[in-house]
Amino acid sequence: MCGIMMGWIGEIQLAANQILITIGQLGFTIYMGYCAAVSICISRAIGVRDIELLRATSRCGYRLTLFITTISSAIILLFGEQLIRIFTTDVEVILKAVSLIPPLVLYQYADGTQIMYCNALRGTTYVKPLLIIAVVAYCIVNLPIAYALGFVAGFGEYGMYYSYSVGLGVAATLYYRYFCQKAKTLEQEFAA
Repeated sequence: MCGIMMGWIGEIQLAANQILITIGQLGFTIYMGYCAAVSICISRAIGVRDIELLRATSRCGYRLTLFITTISSAIILLFGEQLIRIFTTDVEVILKAVSLIPPLVLYQYADGTQIMYCNALRGTTYVKPLLIIAVVAYCIVNLPIAYALGFVAGFGEYGMYYSYSVGLGVAATLYYRYFCQKAKTLEQEFAA
């Protein structure tokens, strides 16, 4: 939906958005794959009833996710313009996309965190809250904020991009909260 709203702002902004979303997905793909592996390791910790292994796995997974996100973000910051030029030669689109790199990098951290704890929850098999969290974070929180910042406040594409960090941050916080609750429940079960 935010992509559609970006088109309401203008075709240059829409083109820049598509390029940056694609570039951002390169980093996301790496930590998505890694976080799927974390999910498996968390399932194993539950299978052997080792709460300390579960906690160590989630801590290590989060730290590695932050590390991978930092490397990905550094590449985008250092080589963003060159990456953008792979997709287009249009100077206006290049300039607009380059100007949107800082909010893209900012939301990479929230994105990495939310996918890490989303997969951690999957590893616990406690998946009921996943859909509810996604609807709340992306539809109820992010879409109105994107509209408000982009159109009402007049920040345009920059407001839209900063809103991504808010929606992803809400998702990350809720996934983390539910993961901690589940870990506490599992600790009590393992102690019994």
